[in-house]
Amino acid sequence: MSLKPRYKDTRGDLRKLLKDAKPGDRVYVINEHAVSGRGEDKKTYSEWVVTNSRTLGTNAYYVESPSHGGQMGLDQLLCQRRAVYGSKPAGMPNLAAKHPHDAYSDAAQRAALIAAERHAEEAAQALSRQYAGSR
Repeated sequence: MSLKPRYKDTRGDLRKLLKDAKPGDRVYVINEHAVSGRGEDKKTYSEWVVTNSRTLGTNAYYVESPSHGGQMGLDQLLCQRRAVYGSKPAGMPNLAAKHPHDAYSDAAQRAALIAAERHAEEAAQALSRQYAGSR
């Protein structure tokens, strides 16, 4: 069974998410930011990979961030972020790839963003393959 497009912070959706998620699956959360300047994105997404380890008590899978290596329970992620998505949100950048530099020209900044997004995607794919192979 694949993941639903969106799981809300409700008891029913939590049960569905815990049932649907399998090691190696990737889930996404949306981050909202205070915008201090023009051209900054108000929303970004973060990616998490479902591991093969489970939490004590709730028996939920842990999820791991490919960008910083942090881990938390899948149930904690849903509770903290109020929604978890089963597919990558469209129209917003990956928080792991978002690192603007004022000294860069626009073209160089776009190229750096593309390279950073590619690196973030490759890191997430590698982590996903690692945990999917342990099913």
